[in-house]
Amino acid sequence: MTLSDLIPEPCPHCDQHQPRAGMDQHITTNHADIPPCTARIDTESGGLYTCSFRIGHTRGEYGDQHASPSSTPLGRYVWADSAPGATPHRDEEQQ
Repeated sequence: MTLSDLIPEPCPHCDQHQPRAGMDQHITTNHADIPPCTARIDTESGGLYTCSFRIGHTRGEYGDQHASPSSTPLGRYVWADSAPGATPHRDEEQQ
């Protein structure tokens, strides 16, 4: 764990702040009633990332962008629906 893992960030679904390292667990536990975001991105370097958040993630640091855990020191791979290789979220009736 690094020092940046302890920096609090706002949850994209509520007004609570969580340490960066615990945000995904907070979302899984406290927002389990919200369906998962199905957005994903296939990067040019061959990485495939899926959004860690739930449908309607518009609050917090990332706004309406998608974010996934990453192996980089920054801890997240962040992308927008318009990014090359991105597949936006689809509602079940759209899939």
